[in-house]
Amino acid sequence: MSYLMPFIILVLPAAIQAQSIDSLQNQIDILRSKDSVLTKKINVLKTRRDSINDRISNLQESISKIQFEKNIADEIQTKINFIGGRLYIKPDVNSSPLATLNEGDTVKIFDQFKYPFFKASYNGKIGYISLAALVENKFLEKYAKQYEPKNEKKADKEDPRLTRLINKFGEVKGRKIYVGEIWIGMSKEMTIESRGYPKSVNSSTNTWGKHEQWVYPHGTYLYFDSGKLTSYQEQENP
Repeated sequence: MSYLMPFIILVLPAAIQAQSIDSLQNQIDILRSKDSVLTKKINVLKTRRDSINDRISNLQESISKIQFEKNIADEIQTKINFIGGRLYIKPDVNSSPLATLNEGDTVKIFDQFKYPFFKASYNGKIGYISLAALVENKFLEKYAKQYEPKNEKKADKEDPRLTRLINKFGEVKGRKIYVGEIWIGMSKEMTIESRGYPKSVNSSTNTWGKHEQWVYPHGTYLYFDSGKLTSYQEQENP
């Protein structure tokens, strides 16, 4: 019997250790199973939460739309962006300008839209102003997209010139150039893209640099200093 003792002493700890590992592994398997169940429940709850948040977002958007349409049925005030803009007699950049507007000027927008112009009022004058001249307003942009004619939506997406201008000069400047707008700080390249080449150019050079006067038809004069538009004159109706 005594010769079995060393064997028992050696085997017993190994058996206990194996039993301990199996027990721990079993606990791990149980915990993993619980984790899997909880993960599924969490995913279900996340899906429900996302659905609820989407519903809340849609309801908030509906409220905003109703409030906006209620306001715009009368009028809504907004400001001119950093580029500036013009109030035209007709929804056409080639029509006569009623007024020149600068950054921060406030205009009243009415519920009349012809891409990309809104009917607007400024200092008692009523005309049309380009959406690109207005400070970013998601309601106005949604309104414009909703009511612009389908054929013009298609032209907007497919017009390679508009796409090129936006890619080259950015969304706001690209769209203003596309409709023929001009503003202080434009480069010569932007001006040519917007209005085409001038009828004539008068230039002079002094210690301050090169000055140019670009002459366009219909009494339009643009003045450049060192390649940047610094001032302009357009015949405005009284």
